[in-house]
Amino acid sequence: MDRAPVPLVGGILVGGASRRFGSPKAMAELDGVPFAERVAEALAECVDDLVVIGGGPLPEGLESLPRVADRSGLAGPLGGILGFFDAPGPERGLLVAACDQPLLDPAALRWLLELRTREAIAVLARLDAGAARLEPLPGLYAPACVPELERLAAAGGSLQPLSRAPGVRIAVPPAALRRAWTSVDTRAAAQALETELRKSH
Repeated sequence: MDRAPVPLVGGILVGGASRRFGSPKAMAELDGVPFAERVAEALAECVDDLVVIGGGPLPEGLESLPRVADRSGLAGPLGGILGFFDAPGPERGLLVAACDQPLLDPAALRWLLELRTREAIAVLARLDAGAARLEPLPGLYAPACVPELERLAAAGGSLQPLSRAPGVRIAVPPAALRRAWTSVDTRAAAQALETELRKSH
């Protein structure tokens, strides 16, 4: 049976421990703007409402946003996404990205939204047609994905098996959009990105 589309909320995941980076990545800056604020700005162009997911610190500009907790006992993106769907409120879908994706581009998010169907429980990217790895963030998750996510939680917590789950739509984004899926995991990577940005200016 067809499911009617539900409203979407933009989610910023801030629950990571940032062990490799050495400090909270939401607070790190690229060209003077905190990573998390860059992510929020991109999401805000595509949805009406934003929410912070997880318990990590936030830059001052985002402190007024509503926040939901990760699902108890679950870490990582899976715990954050399930925490969002656990939160009380009307049924809503989730357009979600991690706070360490400062190159997030509204055009990439719109590309995901264009692939949304009533039947899809999630819309995700694979950056190369031959790649084994699925890119779960940024991604689009419908409420109907919860049973599948709970099965993954019971199996160890990785989102990678979503590539084989029924109802998950996967596509390769255009080359010009793929940088939006970049995660900055180390300070060296952040410094390299800052240098690249300055050269482009």
